Amino acid sequence: MSISSLVIQTRPENVANVESTLSAMNGVEVHTTTKEGNLVVTVDLPEDAQAADAFSRFAEIKGVINTSLIFNYFDNDNADKELAQ
Repeated sequence: MSISSLVIQTRPENVANVESTLSAMNGVEVHTTTKEGNLVVTVDLPEDAQAADAFSRFAEIKGVINTSLIFNYFDNDNADKELAQ
């Protein structure tokens, strides 16, 4: 399980397009936007590699200027199960 929060920056005129694109992505939720062009986003996906792939796709969205990872939590359930055996 991988849970991350990010701030994604765009120009004010691109907020609606970027928000729409992000909201359509699996495991991505846009929590808030600002008139200055910041979007607060969480990514909740089963695997860390899937989250990393999503982060890479954010940079490819037309109008995205910058992405900043604010928080990341990764829980390797398989490692816990192996240790318990």
